[in-house]
Amino acid sequence: KNIVSENEVDLIIFDDEITPTQQRNLQRKLDIGVVDRTALILDIFAQRARSREGKLQVELAQLNYLLPRLIGRGIELSRLGGGIGTRGPGETQLEVDRRTIRKKISILENKIDQISIQRNTQRKSRNDNIFQVALVGYTNSGKSTLLNTLTKSNVEAKNMLFSTLDSTTRKLMLDVKPDVLLTDTVGFIEKLPHQLIAAFKSTLEEVKISDLLLLIVDISNTGFESNILSVKSVLKDIEVWGKPFIMVFNKIDKIEKVLLESMRLKYR
Repeated sequence: KNIVSENEVDLIIFDDEITPTQQRNLQRKLDIGVVDRTALILDIFAQRARSREGKLQVELAQLNYLLPRLIGRGIELSRLGGGIGTRGPGETQLEVDRRTIRKKISILENKIDQISIQRNTQRKSRNDNIFQVALVGYTNSGKSTLLNTLTKSNVEAKNMLFSTLDSTTRKLMLDVKPDVLLTDTVGFIEKLPHQLIAAFKSTLEEVKISDLLLLIVDISNTGFESNILSVKSVLKDIEVWGKPFIMVFNKIDKIEKVLLESMRLKYR
């Protein structure tokens, strides 16, 4: 508390998930906002969401995170900093009771399911003789850039976390059959909140139905091997680990050739 007071701290962020009780007690004790890793990631997703589906999925994840943090009919919302970080469903919504929150969650789930049904219908209309490839990897590993390079597209690719929340599919122009579709997917991260995995299940369907995974790795990142393990963990969570995959090292021009060769031998 002395550190908070001496440094005029306005918000404390824990790099792990804390329980609603822990959060409540810390806020009462320190008299400032307290958020955990999950809240921060959800907040970033809320800022990045652009499509209708992306916004619905993020809001669903936020409300599922918020629900156990309601205190009876009331809630110490003023201490939650607007609910989750700096962006969220909105303070007026956060003042409602559990029943209203659950009803909203149900409505969001139905809307997302309808979008998923529409996507499945579109998918079935595709030619069956198509080979589908999903680009997966840690956030900001270069998936969108690779998609643009291979398909000569202009999908937004930014040097930031979670710049891609919506799956994007483009055709790879080859002179051979079958046709190949490449799909860019949401980037993963270490300890990805389970609320997000559940909320983004319809988007992650593209990974499940793919014939091949391209696991993109930013090998210039000093923690790239830890990132590989994180991606594998998420793929196991959504029950797709075991599909054929090719590991693609990105940014190889930024590392020593000795390291590249050793990693090539290790992961071949």
